Amino acid sequence: MSVLSINFLSLLLGIFVFQLSLSADNSPPEATAILQPADYALIGETIDLILTFEHAPDLEFDWPKVDTTVLPKAIELRELAKPDSIFQDGRVKWSRKYQISSFEVGKHQVPAFRFTYSSNGKQGQVGTKALGLSISLPDLNPEEDIKPIKPPLEVPFGWQDVKDILLSNIALAIYGLLLMGFIYFRWFRKESETAEHVVVAERSSSPEIVLPPYEMAMGQLSSMSLQKSWSNLSPKAYYTELTDVLRHYLSARFEIDAAEMTSSEILKSLGSIAVSTDLETDIREVLQLSDLVKFAKTTPKEERMRADYDRMRNFVEQTKPERSSEEEQAHDEGQDQNQNQ
Repeated sequence: MSVLSINFLSLLLGIFVFQLSLSADNSPPEATAILQPADYALIGETIDLILTFEHAPDLEFDWPKVDTTVLPKAIELRELAKPDSIFQDGRVKWSRKYQISSFEVGKHQVPAFRFTYSSNGKQGQVGTKALGLSISLPDLNPEEDIKPIKPPLEVPFGWQDVKDILLSNIALAIYGLLLMGFIYFRWFRKESETAEHVVVAERSSSPEIVLPPYEMAMGQLSSMSLQKSWSNLSPKAYYTELTDVLRHYLSARFEIDAAEMTSSEILKSLGSIAVSTDLETDIREVLQLSDLVKFAKTTPKEERMRADYDRMRNFVEQTKPERSSEEEQAHDEGQDQNQNQ
């Protein structure tokens, strides 16, 4: 590129910068505040407070503070919009909208707001004018507000309405048939099952054999002996099973509600059945160790667990009811029959 071309481009650039400086408006910034749509409103209505700030392009500024600490108590700030700007005639024009309202009737004053700005290292302030705001109640006329009740609106009856009614009736009829069928089959099936159960019960009914408390307890203890529960069960499970035998035996043999009693309550109840001191001592040792195993996680030796089994079996043997001569004879005959078989 020749020297002449470079000089020509420099000349054009200088002319552009000169025109740009002429187009820029370096007049002082201006701040304004207006109320829209008007400076009066009804109580509770929202009004737009619009702040504008015009300045030269090389100027920086801060928006004034607009909140409850600046506004009067009678005026509430409802919403704050984001600032908006345009560039026009060499100046930048900013605007920001604040929605305000008031619930106090009367005349109120919107205070002046001051903008702080800086340009070329210099700072300054410019403010808006204070604005008056009038809040009033709406005009109420009771005579005009009270109006007669309007008659019902007549809706034309067409083919679509007929079709909707028919479809609704058909659906209702289908639902009713399904419900009746469900009730019928459910009732019929229940009656059939009841009849079958009655027949089965009549065919298989047999008198229930209820063992005496002594035989029931001895049977349970014999089962524990066969299974060697003191060796094969945990101490907690073993003593739970052993004391359950005692509770059920006391309940059936002496009509003591031992199932719901604590160990101490069971020991107190033994006084009502006149057991010997040795038997009461045995049961006390079994119940005390049982509580330690269940609640204190005590682990007794196997020899002690077997000894407690013997104590429980001896208690049942010593407290069994005495048989009459007829019962003893029947028992002996039954044993003889078993031996012969």
